[in-house]
Amino acid sequence: MTPYDDYPPELDQAWNTGEAKTAEYTDQWGAVRSVFLPVRDESGRVIMAIGVDYTIGKVKAVIRKSFIVFGGIIVFIILFTIIIAYRLRRSIVSPITQIITEVTAIAENADLTSRTTVSTADEVGLLAGTFNSFMEKSQNIMKQIAEISQRLA
Repeated sequence: MTPYDDYPPELDQAWNTGEAKTAEYTDQWGAVRSVFLPVRDESGRVIMAIGVDYTIGKVKAVIRKSFIVFGGIIVFIILFTIIIAYRLRRSIVSPITQIITEVTAIAENADLTSRTTVSTADEVGLLAGTFNSFMEKSQNIMKQIAEISQRLA
């Protein structure tokens, strides 16, 4: 083997500290990114350091691909969130808004014959059905009061 005289200082640092080091540099083989890993014996003493070189072009290609994949995942998550928000709005907020509008109209007109038109099979539909039952019972009570009032008059 021939001695490797043209090496970066990170190789010495990996040897001396026992920690992995990375470096980007240009040498006779071009622009590279290197990783230097110390190798230890059974007692924990560093006995050699191994270096792996990648051309900067390959490293940038991997980074670029990672950004594209990451960007695609972010776009997917955003679209998925928008779709879920739209569906929630359509299934929850719109019926509640409709109930509020109808109940407000009933209250303003004091019309005990009106009912809400929401008929979904969920909690909002249950709320609308319960309100309609309340309105029917209130209407019946008012009819009974009117009948009693006519009999007494």
